[in-house]
Amino acid sequence: MGLGSRSPSRIVPERVVRARKPHVCSRCGNPIPKGAEYRQAPTLPFVRPERDCMACVEKER
Repeated sequence: MGLGSRSPSRIVPERVVRARKPHVCSRCGNPIPKGAEYRQAPTLPFVRPERDCMACVEKER
C-alpha cells in the first residue's frame, strides 16, 4: 500500500500550469488560449478549478 496515495480529500496546490486546451479566466472572463500559462487555484476534487489568467495574477502583485 502506498503511503498516503489515496487520501480522501486531495487538495491541488496552487500552481502555474500550461493550458492543454482553451479555457476562460474565472476572474476577468478573458479566454486563456491553448498553450498559454495560467494559475490553477486549489479546489475540492470534482469541482471545476479556479483558473486565473496571467494578467489577473500580475494585477494581484
